[in-house]
Amino acid sequence: ELIGSRVFLAALIMGVLGFVAFLVMLKFITIRVDENTVKQVAYSAGIAENGAEKVIVTSWCFQEGKFAPEKLKALLDEVGREHLVLDLSCRRKGDDYFVAADRWRTYTELKVNRETLEMLSDSAAEFLIHAVDVEGKQAGIDTELLARLCEESPIECVYAGGIRTLEDVEKIEKAGGKIEQI
Repeated sequence: ELIGSRVFLAALIMGVLGFVAFLVMLKFITIRVDENTVKQVAYSAGIAENGAEKVIVTSWCFQEGKFAPEKLKALLDEVGREHLVLDLSCRRKGDDYFVAADRWRTYTELKVNRETLEMLSDSAAEFLIHAVDVEGKQAGIDTELLARLCEESPIECVYAGGIRTLEDVEKIEKAGGKIEQI
């Protein structure tokens, strides 16, 4: 029983030390969004040194449905393009797809097309694409969105949303996507 207590105590101490180490790794940067707004942004400092390859950025780059390139640039300058993954949640509106922000509730003005993907690719190593209309519903993949991404994205995209069967995986390959086993 004494040995068990020591093991538990050692595990508890290791857990606390790990949490403290995590807190020490956090670094706050100040980003001037505009003349009147200054934001504090927390991210893990020393990304590569601490073992993380990438930082995923979601709707932080949007304000009130509008893309805020100055926020993306500030983060890019701090983190570096090779460590940045832009998470673009894509939602259909008519014949087009737009980036959705704020937990997918808000359509932004940013249309997902070749021009937008090329512009954003200057700031990111890859895109993480969520097909919002099928995500979490096991409704099958959004083949049209996937085909557009395969054709129009100048950098690697990781697609998420709707896969439920092996046939869906085959559709990804037919649309021009690549399946990687991990």
